[in-house]
Amino acid sequence: MTAAAPRLSATVLLLRDAPDLQVLMVKRHYQIDFAAGALVFPGGKTNEEDASDAWDGLSDGNYEGKARTARVAALREAFEESGIILARHAGERGEGAPLVGVDVADRIAPLREAVDRREKSFVELIEENNLVLALDTLVHFGHWITPDMMPKRF
Repeated sequence: MTAAAPRLSATVLLLRDAPDLQVLMVKRHYQIDFAAGALVFPGGKTNEEDASDAWDGLSDGNYEGKARTARVAALREAFEESGIILARHAGERGEGAPLVGVDVADRIAPLREAVDRREKSFVELIEENNLVLALDTLVHFGHWITPDMMPKRF
């Protein structure tokens, strides 16, 4: 049997260290075919839009190619799965600039499922809300590939 080719994907470990160390995890739906019911970090496979050139002007950080695609996917997946959006107002962008608050997250939260189902473009959601993704806030931690005996590989 030939091993399945791994698909580019990304996972984000969101940490908060005040007042105590906290790590965000989400519970996977019981009716999905991969790791159903498991507690996991938000993440998933990339899609075509994650690789769009539109992210050149809609993201902070000097990333391109697969590095940028994976970071966009990580932030998109975090938004879809938890409602957290790591972004800045476009007029206040750049390393060290403040991230948007819960007011913005709450305003765009009703579109989470539509973005997940690809009924709403994530690029358009970011543009329409005058935001830029804060790709520069992510720190690369590791690179793993699902073992080749698994039917789905990431």
